[in-house]
Amino acid sequence: MNNYIKVFLIVLTGSVVLSCLGTLFYKRELHYDINESLKHDNVLPVLIVGSGVAGLSASLYIARFGIKSVICDDIWRNELSSGIEEDLIWPGLEDGTYQNRCDSIKNQSEQFGALLIDQRVSKIDLSEWPFTCTLDNGMEFKCLALVLATGCTQGVPNNNLFAKQIDLDADGYIQLVDRSHKTSKKGVFAAGSIHDKIHKVAIVAASDGARAAIDVKSFLFDLGFNTDIQERMNKRFFNNI
Repeated sequence: MNNYIKVFLIVLTGSVVLSCLGTLFYKRELHYDINESLKHDNVLPVLIVGSGVAGLSASLYIARFGIKSVICDDIWRNELSSGIEEDLIWPGLEDGTYQNRCDSIKNQSEQFGALLIDQRVSKIDLSEWPFTCTLDNGMEFKCLALVLATGCTQGVPNNNLFAKQIDLDADGYIQLVDRSHKTSKKGVFAAGSIHDKIHKVAIVAASDGARAAIDVKSFLFDLGFNTDIQERMNKRFFNNI
């Protein structure tokens, strides 16, 4: 056999093996122990990636449930460029443009205690729980639950941060579990056009965010999350940011 062909086959086999190992690594069962998670100083209950209507709506309802969240990224501008209607986007409201709705929900979220950070998330690591996220400014922290609301850019899902870590369909959209907003990774949820390739309307995205928030609440409370844990996180993370 030609030496070049041998080398090619060796490289190809190695690539396949590494790919399989990587898949097994990310799909392995994680250990979820909320008491152990508190050993980290930089852990917070919920991180939301994407500050379009879906992400902001999730942050509002999570905050109303008494759970602190951090929301990052101004990805809504990309969602807007993907063809979401601006006119009459919110039935019954004269100021129902996409931007006005984002501003209004943002203000409501902050009133209920959500923290909005004007930084993009540059890296997400779902291989261990709590999940690790890194911002563009180098800040790194961990989160118990993660909501992905990164939307699309010109019809293409913004999935580069997590494409190889959770299940996507053939077009790159997040696949949800059953009729929930859970992804294939326990503790990771999705809302908006990052999973919905058909209903690209802001009011649907808002509903998505609220439903994802309910799933987040159930996940955290099932783990044993409570006001005492929230207070400990406030002192160690939110009061120092």
